[in-house]
Amino acid sequence: MLQLGAADVAEGADAPEFGLRPGLSTDLTEPKPGGGNWDLSRDEDVQELEELQEKEKPCLLTGSPPSAPFSILLRIHLKRQEAEEDFALEGRKHLRNSVAAYWRQIRGGRCFLHEHPKAAPSWKETEMVELMEDTSVVYVEGPMCRWDVMGKVASGAGYVRQATGWITNCPEIADAL
Repeated sequence: MLQLGAADVAEGADAPEFGLRPGLSTDLTEPKPGGGNWDLSRDEDVQELEELQEKEKPCLLTGSPPSAPFSILLRIHLKRQEAEEDFALEGRKHLRNSVAAYWRQIRGGRCFLHEHPKAAPSWKETEMVELMEDTSVVYVEGPMCRWDVMGKVASGAGYVRQATGWITNCPEIADAL
């Protein structure tokens, strides 16, 4: 049975517009309650997330770790091997911490939704593979344009045709995707 907490969605300035109670947001562009921005590759931010997740017990936690550390093209352009390794380590740490937050949701009887590009090597990271092997977790994939995601390039705007993947432990979300 789904356990409701102090918030319906663990993100969402627009949540009240849909009749939902907004909760915490740990997006890299979002300010933390104590100041500064979130970064789940920093231990202090991870601790703060754990405390807020325990306090608010959001019904749904959404996540989409930064794609750049897993981007093969971007990593090719990094000039120093050490810089590339540091970049990849930060991305893996962020992903590990996101997956740990998803496990807390599962253990608490609550839901999560994770999104990342289908081709990203992050799907093959040990923690992600283990999460996807859980019988409650469903993988869904499709092109971003199916959800009317638009992008801009020099020649104009258009639909983003990149394939993306989602995992969730909420069958209703999986069906909707």
